[in-house]
Amino acid sequence: MIRCTAWPALLLAAVLLVGCSPKRVLRTDPGPGREPGVRPPAEQPVPPPPRDEVGLGRQVAGLVRQQLGLPYRWGGSSPDRGFDCSGLVQWAYGEVGVPLPRVVRDQSRAGRRVDRGSLVPGDLLFFAMGGSGVSHVGVYVGDGDFVHAPSSGRPVRTDSLRDPFWRARWRDARRLTEN
Repeated sequence: MIRCTAWPALLLAAVLLVGCSPKRVLRTDPGPGREPGVRPPAEQPVPPPPRDEVGLGRQVAGLVRQQLGLPYRWGGSSPDRGFDCSGLVQWAYGEVGVPLPRVVRDQSRAGRRVDRGSLVPGDLLFFAMGGSGVSHVGVYVGDGDFVHAPSSGRPVRTDSLRDPFWRARWRDARRLTEN
């Protein structure tokens, strides 16, 4: 038979470890502000922090600027095929995780209305190209400029809101948010 002198130390360590393991304690005192027998409410999941609207808008403004020079394509909604105006807007916002409807009229109802004097990069700008209803959209990129896919034969480009042509056709601006 082999004698081990380490057994007493190992046995003592095991007893101490078992003694230190967590135990379930039944509390008779419900704690401050709680009634006996009433469980505390389950923890609610923490909602994600709100998106930084300005940061998101700047990302979208950067994305549409990268598309400058791409061809206008009626029904186009990707850099590979080219863009029409609403396709450019839908694609750019989709790239940052914000879904948008496909057509201008439906896009003009998204988000919240913004005054012309309060524009920030990423705001959607709506114009009436014929008649009174909105029929064209662009993305504000700052300094009075916006990027859009204007029409057949013209590439994605930047124009100015100070231009009398666009000033006369201005209808609305919308800011997209999580709300």
